[in-house]
Amino acid sequence: MRYLLLHPPMWRPDAVAPALQTSQVEARPVRQLRDLAVDDRPTVFLLDAESRSTFPVDMLRSFVEKHSDGEKRKRTLRQETEPINK
Repeated sequence: MRYLLLHPPMWRPDAVAPALQTSQVEARPVRQLRDLAVDDRPTVFLLDAESRSTFPVDMLRSFVEKHSDGEKRKRTLRQETEPINK
């Protein structure tokens, strides 16, 4: 499985590139909100203080929720409590 590391464009992963490659981590710069829309891979978003104003808090919460076990648990619980249509 490949992992995803999202980061601000001013951060350069060059110094850790060998470790990222060995660990099968793809580093990808995030320049705007739509860049946060990613697939279902395990994902980390490295966010520095200067970039925080670019990403509203509600969008960050949504991102965290989507990429956390909490969302998966909520989906499972929702499926378990929905009535079965016969």
